[in-house]
Amino acid sequence: MDDRKPPEGVTSAFLRKESGRSGENPEERTKRLEREREMIEEARESIRAGLYIPDHEVDAWLDRLVNDEPLPIPGEPPKGFGSR
Repeated sequence: MDDRKPPEGVTSAFLRKESGRSGENPEERTKRLEREREMIEEARESIRAGLYIPDHEVDAWLDRLVNDEPLPIPGEPPKGFGSR
């Protein structure tokens, strides 16, 4: 995972639109952005700890769903879950 931040002053089109949120004052925006940073870091920590589902497993599950094949019952991960 790439933890690098974009260069100072670089803003995507999405971020440029963010400032126009209706009903959000600067203090609320600051709090929201801080919470978003915290959630992103939580996600990164989970990934570093290996708590994720590899793409190929998600793709296989979706293929089974689309083809109306039996799916495992949610709960405990199957054997080999998360192995690369």
